[in-house]
Amino acid sequence: MTDPVRDAAACVAQALGITMAELTEIASTLSASDQPARSDGENLLLALGEIVRSEPSRYDLVDAAEAAKILGVSRSRLHLLAETKPDFPQQRYPHLAGKLWRRQDIDVFNGTWDRRVGRPPKTT
Repeated sequence: MTDPVRDAAACVAQALGITMAELTEIASTLSASDQPARSDGENLLLALGEIVRSEPSRYDLVDAAEAAKILGVSRSRLHLLAETKPDFPQQRYPHLAGKLWRRQDIDVFNGTWDRRVGRPPKTT
């Protein structure tokens, strides 16, 4: 039987670009401490917290609404950019509510994107 907490920790780790080996190593140090006994899943979630606290900007994820706001476009335009621009950041993790990207990746794209205002001219 699978542990839903462990599965959730694995999904979050994947979204953040953290390997299970890294996560498991930190979780093992947490389980060896003088804290009360916890499940493996709980230790993994605590390890995720430790990793994110160590470098918060590296693990700052944004959804489509926030990414669109950063870029100054609608969500539908954001999705079009994601599909058509080869230099658009790769999503970090698709979840039920939508795609997630690293804020830092969206900021870099925003600074390098050759934005053209208005519709392209008609060709006849």
